[in-house]
Amino acid sequence: MSPTVRGALWMTVAAVFFTVMAVAVRYLSGDIPPIEMVAARAVVAITTVGPWLMRRGVAGLHTRRPVLLAVRAVFTAIAVFCWFYALGHMKLADAVTLHFTLPLFGVVLAVLILREKVGLHRWGATVVGFLGTLVVLRPGLAEVNLAALAVLVSAAFYAVASIQSKILMRTENAGIIVFYMNAFIVVFIAAPTVMQWVTPTPWQAGLLIAVGLCNTLAQLAIQKAFHAADASAVLPFDFLRLPITALAGFVLFAERPDIWTVAGAAIIFGAAYYIAWRERRVRRRETADSDARERERDA
Repeated sequence: MSPTVRGALWMTVAAVFFTVMAVAVRYLSGDIPPIEMVAARAVVAITTVGPWLMRRGVAGLHTRRPVLLAVRAVFTAIAVFCWFYALGHMKLADAVTLHFTLPLFGVVLAVLILREKVGLHRWGATVVGFLGTLVVLRPGLAEVNLAALAVLVSAAFYAVASIQSKILMRTENAGIIVFYMNAFIVVFIAAPTVMQWVTPTPWQAGLLIAVGLCNTLAQLAIQKAFHAADASAVLPFDFLRLPITALAGFVLFAERPDIWTVAGAAIIFGAAYYIAWRERRVRRRETADSDARERERDA
């Protein structure tokens, strides 16, 4: 298979795993507190990555950025908590649509935190994407509930964690980042989790494990997709999360996404895709210019 086909298949696999995770969270939301689900997700991630790091001995657990790892854990914990809360209190398709604003927040934060230079094209796409958010929310025409705001908070905090991950990747490997992030999350939320603890039934315990496993497998599939092909080539297949989730919501929970959600989703995702496509063109141009300068020096 071509690299693009492989990337598309991996991104489709990720969409399926994310949908299964969202459905599991929805089933659990009536009985299990969101904070307990966040803890379960973190424990499963530690269990997955921990043995691989342990095989490398004590050196495998060494990190040079413990403070930044801890800060990233705080942002991630808040992002996951808000996401799980929203999945239990609004239509799955609406939640997924609003969560597509994550790369839009990423553009703004890249300017504020990484001091990246953003041109008119990316700013324009970002503004258009946030206008798509207004189409979904329809402030003034429809009630903007707490769950919808929780999704936007989740997307923003995920974007901050993503920026922090870029900084950490300069000195740390991916396994260290995943392990310490989840270890810190467990430590930070241990007290509130114990205070709100609800002992799950065997079925609920299985769903909690599924939440953690599906998230881990989805993240792995996304990494495989980006490794196989350019982001702009595989990102359109990330949009499959919406129809797959909408189908799951309709079949399992009798949810029907309205025309505003579909229209807003198209606008938001179109803007996010344009940003990725534009970045790809810029990178290729910079690479071509760099190669040309090297050839001139060699000549």
